[in-house]
Amino acid sequence: MHFAGLFTDGKSAARHDVSVELTAHGLAISGLTLPALNWSYQALRLSETDGRHAPVRVTHEADDDARLVVADPEFLPALLAYVPELNPRRRGRRRAAQIIFGSVVGIALVGGVLWFGLPLLAKPIAAIVPQAFQDRLGEQVIAFVGGKRATCADPAGAQALERLGDRLQAGLERPPRADIRVVDSPMVNALAAPGGHIVVFRGLLEKAESADEVAGVLAHEMGHVVHHHSMQALVRHYALSLVVTVLTGNDAFLANTGTLLLQFAYSRDAEAEADATALDILDGAGLRSDGLAHFFARLEKGEKTDGGSLSRYVSTHPPTNERIAALNNHPAQPRRPDGKPQELTPALSAADWAALKAICKKG
Repeated sequence: MHFAGLFTDGKSAARHDVSVELTAHGLAISGLTLPALNWSYQALRLSETDGRHAPVRVTHEADDDARLVVADPEFLPALLAYVPELNPRRRGRRRAAQIIFGSVVGIALVGGVLWFGLPLLAKPIAAIVPQAFQDRLGEQVIAFVGGKRATCADPAGAQALERLGDRLQAGLERPPRADIRVVDSPMVNALAAPGGHIVVFRGLLEKAESADEVAGVLAHEMGHVVHHHSMQALVRHYALSLVVTVLTGNDAFLANTGTLLLQFAYSRDAEAEADATALDILDGAGLRSDGLAHFFARLEKGEKTDGGSLSRYVSTHPPTNERIAALNNHPAQPRRPDGKPQELTPALSAADWAALKAICKKG
C-alpha cells in the first residue's frame, strides 16, 4: 500500500515529494530527489496528531530532525494496523496508567518512609515540634483525662503545689516549662502531656505517705517532659496522623491522644531516663531522692495486696526491680562539689503537705 507524502530532512529547507509504502518491517520512503529510506516501525514516533486520521506527522528515533507528513486519511489506520502501540488514544491511556501507577508507588513510598522512618526518628522529631502545637495538644489531653472532673484548686493546696513545683524547677539548669494540675479522680496515676503539662490524680496524693514521695513522682514526670517522651510516644504511634495534623490543622488526630497517654507504658529506656533526670532534679533542689524509690516499692507491693487500685500507675509506670535498685543505689544525701554532704530539707512543711493532700476538698 502506497501513500503520497512530504519529507523534510530538518537540515535544509528542501521539501521532497515522496511515496510511502507500508512493508512488513517498516516504512519504505522514496522520491525523485531523495535517496531511499527505511524507517523501522519500532523507532517511529507520531507528533502533532489528534488521532483524527489527517494529517499525520511521523518522526524517527534515528533522526529527530527529519519529518514525514502524510495527508491521506487512510494512512493512519493503515499504519496503526502495523503498529497499534502508536495509537494516540492508547498512548494517552498508557500515560494515564503510568501516572496513576507512579502516584500510587510514590504515595506508598512516602507512606512507608513516614510509617517506618518517623518512629525511628521519634526523639529528634519530638524535640522540634512547635511549642504552640504541643500546648494545643497538651490542653486537649488535659480536657480528655479530666473529663467532667474538676481541676482541684483549693487555695492553700494550690499554693503548696506551686511552691513544690517551683522548687523542683530550680533543680535544673534549664528547667522545662511545667504546668502541674491535680484532677479530682480516685485514679492512682500521674502523666506528663505534651507542652509541659503534668497531671496528678487525687488518688495518687491519697496513696502517697509523704511529700517526698510526691516530689519524687513530680520529678519523674518532669523527666518525661525534659526528654519529650510523650511527644515521642505520639510520633511512634500516630506518625502519619501527626504529620497530617501539623500540616493541615485537622483536629481528628487529637481525639485519641488522651486515651493513648493514659494507657501507654513508656519503654524501659524512657523510664530509666526519666528516673535519672528525676534524681538530678531532686539533688539540685536539695530534696531527698529516696522518696521515689519508696513510692515505687510500695506500688509494686501494693499491686499484690491492694485489690488492684494501684494497677493504673503500675501498668503505665512499671516499677521494675532494676529501676528500684538503681534509685536505691543513689545516695539519699548526695555530696556537694567540695565533698561535704548536701544539706537536705523536707519537700514541704507539715502544713503545706496537709494542704496539698486536701487540695480537692470542697468548700
